[in-house]
Amino acid sequence: MRIAFIVLAHQHPDQVLRLVRHLLADGDEVVLHWDKNNAEDIRTQAQVSLSGCHSAKLHFAPRYKITWGDWSMVAATLACLQLIQQQKLTVDYVVLLSGADYLLKPIRVLKQFLSAQGKDFIECVNPERERWVVQGLVQDRYWYHHWFNWRHQRGLFEFCLAWQKKLGLKRRFPRELTPYFGSQWWGLRGSTVTQLLVLIQNKRLLRFFKTTWVPDELFFQTLVAFCVPKHERVNQSLTFYQFTEQGNALTFYNDHLAFLLQQEFFFVRKLSPYAQQLRAGLDNHLATIGQAYRIISINT
Repeated sequence: MRIAFIVLAHQHPDQVLRLVRHLLADGDEVVLHWDKNNAEDIRTQAQVSLSGCHSAKLHFAPRYKITWGDWSMVAATLACLQLIQQQKLTVDYVVLLSGADYLLKPIRVLKQFLSAQGKDFIECVNPERERWVVQGLVQDRYWYHHWFNWRHQRGLFEFCLAWQKKLGLKRRFPRELTPYFGSQWWGLRGSTVTQLLVLIQNKRLLRFFKTTWVPDELFFQTLVAFCVPKHERVNQSLTFYQFTEQGNALTFYNDHLAFLLQQEFFFVRKLSPYAQQLRAGLDNHLATIGQAYRIISINT
């Protein structure tokens, strides 16, 4: 089995490359998107840090300036998927990760699991039936256009939303689709990615989603639910994460090691850049499990 890991990163290159080293260890592909907002030269750092570590399998995607909540996050992810297609990288799965993520289990164990399952792993929650959003807008995310960013242009964001509601400018969701929400982080089969790359040729769909709010929690989830039968997808991410009451991803620190080792996931989001003891503890855990896995594989 071959996997292409997409890593969206924007800071702390040393920690990002530490993650990438793990992802490359079994000969898989890594596509790294380094946020254009950061002027640091991660390519040069990667050449030094990953020398002799399957570094030829590290690919750098075209860079976007990413702003949380808007289309740029999806655009960067699509750029990575298109690079996989352009480079003709034949992979069985594509797994999307953040540069602040880390491994909870070795890649070989992940491959064994995915081979046995043979399904897509992505949260797809229908907001008309279930609650997924912790706090904030739900249907308004896609019923109305969002030209401004709530974090940086809150007044304009709220004014435009109120103005559209007052004038009755509620949008229709694309007729053939049903909206689904879910975690940004997923693991999709290569065949599913191929279908997505065909779907995005529809410019009308792209125009609609480009002015939705937080589209990274809507776009892929909706398209996968449309093109993949329910019995071929698991409504769960491969990455363990927790939200705060404000809807932000909880950050894990050095004292969370025992807690994280109890989780049945393959990755964790997100580790503090200063949690060096936590990373070291996870590295030791990975080495121990990896050795046990090799022994089991030999014996069987």
